[in-house]
Amino acid sequence: MKKNILSQSEELPETKCRTGFSSNLSKLKLGAFGYWKTVTALLFAFLLFSNASWGQAADIDQVRNGGVGETPTPNNWQNGNLGPENTHLLEGYSVPYRTVITGLTAGTNYTIQIGIDTQEGGIAALDYFTSFQRLEPHAQFGHLAEVINPIFGVSGITTGPFTSAIPVPSTTGTDVPGMPASSFNLLPEAERVITIWNGTFFGANPVTYSLQESLANTNGATATNLQINFTASASTVVLAWGGHIASTVDWGAGNAHPGGSPYHCRIVGIGVFGGVLSGGSQDRSLKSDAVLVPPTCNATGPASVCGGSSNVYSTPSIQGATYLWTLSNNTSGATIPGSATGSSVTVNSGAGPGSYTITVVVTKDFLSSNPCPVTTTVNVAATNNAGPDQTLCQTPPSGPTQFTLAGTASG
Repeated sequence: MKKNILSQSEELPETKCRTGFSSNLSKLKLGAFGYWKTVTALLFAFLLFSNASWGQAADIDQVRNGGVGETPTPNNWQNGNLGPENTHLLEGYSVPYRTVITGLTAGTNYTIQIGIDTQEGGIAALDYFTSFQRLEPHAQFGHLAEVINPIFGVSGITTGPFTSAIPVPSTTGTDVPGMPASSFNLLPEAERVITIWNGTFFGANPVTYSLQESLANTNGATATNLQINFTASASTVVLAWGGHIASTVDWGAGNAHPGGSPYHCRIVGIGVFGGVLSGGSQDRSLKSDAVLVPPTCNATGPASVCGGSSNVYSTPSIQGATYLWTLSNNTSGATIPGSATGSSVTVNSGAGPGSYTITVVVTKDFLSSNPCPVTTTVNVAATNNAGPDQTLCQTPPSGPTQFTLAGTASG
């Protein structure tokens, strides 16, 4: 008679699943009930493990805020690369990034690593991580800075935002003393954080560096990776951050702003906390010619002058640039008697006492520098009055002798 069930003494064939696990059940001697109980337990464990470990997916986006002269697009999150036809940025801004992570299990702890290229060919590129909202100053472009919304277009967001501090970056191998840490530390605290929605950061140090390559590599690219530990509150979590565009002001001429498409940010991997990370190799880039370099100024002049004096202030001359000098906070009656549109200007201090601030803004290729002010104190000219002339008499026998006293005063 044909058997409908496996007998206790029969061996089971070897079975395999697509996960790569192999289960040689032929070594087990099971009855029908025991067999199906074991299979059910294995299947349940597999599904549970798959849901927690392999179900998540992370996508990285960056913002195209519109080309120069175009209507700003503050929440145009894209997988594509950034170029001058769709993006306008300045050195010192931060490129806004986000990752939308799906397939998570609420209450489970996860780890994600994100990375940036800090150098390209030995030239500073994205030199450190920041918050996602850093697009100031923006007046050069004729409109307000775009307000970035990392959860734009993402459904199911119910909690957040919450933030966690980014550690100070390493200076190992730098040619510029203190960089990039000195630049990072000048940012407001609110601009030195990672932000999360639908999740919370966990652990004493939820944001740490998993990689900081030495900046002494002057030929190739160097990278920095951040590791972020978080607990999911829902199946979808959003993380947002920025990549600081290295500035010539910080690094010096020729040490920042590589050519080509040197600005890269990526997802290195994601997984259950303590497990293997996967899903990396997603990279987003920014072309060098989408990053504009505003002119700089360095106004110099006297800090203290006499009333009624004429004084010269200047800033380094830049070929093709224009200049505009203005007076403000003027309590001494100062005036600009001549041109106010050269690399130097003459200011009549006024009678004083008081002070004034003379400020220059340099413009080139429609981009303007930050204002460069010099504040000058005006002192009233000193006077000296000894009173009316007096005669000093010497007693006889020599007879009276008249002395005339004279002197000068300065200051």
